[in-house]
Amino acid sequence: MRRMKTQMENDKDELLRKLEDYTITESPSISTIRPRSPVQSTRKIPNPDVPTYVKYEIPSNTKCAICEHVFAVFHEHEAVPCRVCDDVFHKDCLMRCGDLTDTDKHNIDKARSNIGWSCPHCANILLLLTTEEVKAMTYLFEKIDFNQDLQISLTEYLHHFSRRCSLTNKRGQLLPAERDRLSRKFKYMDMNKEGKLDWWEFVNHESKLYPADKNKYDLVDLLTKKELCAAKAIFNKMDTDGDGRIREYEVKETFKHWYRNFESQKPSLKTEMVKDSDILDLHASVFTQLVMESNNSQGDVKWEDFILDQALYIICARPNINI
Repeated sequence: MRRMKTQMENDKDELLRKLEDYTITESPSISTIRPRSPVQSTRKIPNPDVPTYVKYEIPSNTKCAICEHVFAVFHEHEAVPCRVCDDVFHKDCLMRCGDLTDTDKHNIDKARSNIGWSCPHCANILLLLTTEEVKAMTYLFEKIDFNQDLQISLTEYLHHFSRRCSLTNKRGQLLPAERDRLSRKFKYMDMNKEGKLDWWEFVNHESKLYPADKNKYDLVDLLTKKELCAAKAIFNKMDTDGDGRIREYEVKETFKHWYRNFESQKPSLKTEMVKDSDILDLHASVFTQLVMESNNSQGDVKWEDFILDQALYIICARPNINI
């Protein structure tokens, strides 16, 4: 156990050193990002010209980003593309590199599906944070991990929040509603379903909280060409009349269509929620409201407002998850 703790400390120190190097060598849009007041910016928003569906083909002369060898003979199972960046990998190279988490390995076969797969670099949102923010998460992890076994149990997690008076009763016990909420949150964070949170499961969730404080235009700058094109394809799909604006009824009908399509393709996953047209309509309405809640929305949403509001969610969706 002592060796494990020493290794954990070394991993954290190495991560902090990499982040310090990263802020020097990488682009200013990542290294200099800081929280700013949400004022109107004159910066131009990228507007890729794409259809309502984007399919990426892998060129025949593509090289593996790890071994740098060209894919000699193209096989469906041989190339593993990243859904965020332009890198493509040999599956064997990825498995041997030592950078994949258990979740990355579990989802690697989804790389050629509509879900896609993020490479270790793109899936690591920590690289978008400052050194101070990473240090703050490290301190919080060690504070919650009361017995210092490098894992956070549900008991430790609940005990940490029981110190907040606003979440407890007069006897210092968590309110039932808060206990249930925190337990559900813990279960969501526990991606490998082992009943405990390791360092990477913890930071995978906590690191998503920091981009929410950043300027929306800076977040759009962090999006890759693939992410912008995929978002624009979704926008175009919703813009049924092609006037460059999406309206509530267009968005709602698009979500209904997607739900019905999901039902037809996954008959084994049919539930009362999907079968019931009233509940399907409710879910479509909820997600429509989320899309239409643009700061500048006046009954319709332009592409610029759409991508400014969706950039945070796109970035937070980069890590691979088990579904």
